[in-house]
Amino acid sequence: MDVFYENIKKQTACTLTLVEINGINNYVSALGHEKAARYLDTVWHWFAWSFQNIPVHEMFWYNVTTFAVVASTEDTAALDRLLNNAVNDFNASTDGIGLALKLNCGRTEYAPGSFLPPCPLDFTLQAKEALKEARKLRFWDRSSVCICHHENLHPKSTDELFVAYQPQKNVANNTIIGYEALLRWKQGANTVLPSGFVPQMEKTGTIVPIGLWVLETACAEVVSRHWAGDNVRLSVNVSARQLMENSFLDDVLKILRRTNFQPNLLTLELTESLLMEGNQQAEAHIKALASHGICISLDDFGTGFSSLKRLAEYPIGEIKIDKTFTRNVHKNHTARGIIKTLLAFGLIYSTKIVAEGIESPEQSKALAQLGATIQQGWLHGKPQKL
Repeated sequence: MDVFYENIKKQTACTLTLVEINGINNYVSALGHEKAARYLDTVWHWFAWSFQNIPVHEMFWYNVTTFAVVASTEDTAALDRLLNNAVNDFNASTDGIGLALKLNCGRTEYAPGSFLPPCPLDFTLQAKEALKEARKLRFWDRSSVCICHHENLHPKSTDELFVAYQPQKNVANNTIIGYEALLRWKQGANTVLPSGFVPQMEKTGTIVPIGLWVLETACAEVVSRHWAGDNVRLSVNVSARQLMENSFLDDVLKILRRTNFQPNLLTLELTESLLMEGNQQAEAHIKALASHGICISLDDFGTGFSSLKRLAEYPIGEIKIDKTFTRNVHKNHTARGIIKTLLAFGLIYSTKIVAEGIESPEQSKALAQLGATIQQGWLHGKPQKL
């Protein structure tokens, strides 16, 4: 792994491939532990000998069933061909034991200029995530070598991303009071929603640079459209991983200065579960951001089971009621009761209440009658690029 990290320091493009021997328990059951260990040792030496044909920078055991290969990005195709040929040759030479060697491979790539996680160790996590996907593909893929590239799990650069904006409307006077910036991934002819790739980025750390890119892009686009001059607010989602970064507060303030965006018109949306975790770094950032005039919003409220008493301990300026409660508000007494309680809380603590997931006129009317006049959903506008 040292060579891989050295390449990162030198900004030299390279790949890290985790090669897992599939179904190791089958070998142990058939051969016993001692013979299975010798079998793995034979596999290792076979591949070490085979890799002499390409300039592999480093090869080492990652764990008892997986070895890692560091190679140049230019040699990726050759490495894949070699893995397939080596497995086929190995199986031909050991046909007598009746066990066919199969490999699951997870690969990540370091390319200067692409989205990079904040810690080099996170590249290993990227390869592990790709390896997990390869295991899933193994159910359908009967080939000897099943390879999954981490780049297929989330975007490599900003060229594949764009920000869409969904309006928030005050239905009392039929005016748009703000927009929520929503990240989208353009993958060929398809548009991938955050649920399809953000969880992967959370695990591997790439959500940190991508999250800052979304914030800066949205702030710059709003300023260029002169929305801020009309006191139109901008809401941007922030992940737990971002809030745990030491530099997060400084990064946000630098973006606001660079884009000339007013802090008092920015809302940062956090998940309810983040407050429940009680992370001191995140809590410190929340309080510091609020002290600079930035509104802190609690997104999808009602899904994390936090109490209103606990909410009062934080500088929460906005609560967004989850669509679980707004979906049937026009015909569900319990949902109406919960929304009434939140609206009362908002009055006491000067907290804005936003109703999410509004898709029908019946929903909108029922919420407005309760006093929830600030609404967001497809009824009032779909997310769109500028």
